[in-house]
Amino acid sequence: MLIVDNVTLPEPQSLTPEHNKIWSANTGRLDSGYFVGDLIAVKRKLNITWGPCTKEDAQKILAATRKQFVQIKYINEENEEDQGEFYWGDLSGDFYNLTVNHIMSGFSCNAIER
Repeated sequence: MLIVDNVTLPEPQSLTPEHNKIWSANTGRLDSGYFVGDLIAVKRKLNITWGPCTKEDAQKILAATRKQFVQIKYINEENEEDQGEFYWGDLSGDFYNLTVNHIMSGFSCNAIER
């Protein structure tokens, strides 16, 4: 399940969540090798890949990923519905068949928590 701004997108082939730590500016290793710093936040990143998709599915994905900030609902790694506000990373895809149905292959992007 992947819902962006209340629009259900085609089922992803994979959705891999990451949890990225944001550290304070004074973070680093001291001369002794001891690590110091303050953890400011943990932000989610969703790595999303779709398998082959039709022109219509590709258009739906493109429309969703062209927006600046979006609300995304998805199933998290604990098999629970989760949601948040995200922005999109780069979107890439390859055409598999240009003459029949404009099928896309290897369509992928990531969404980073705002």
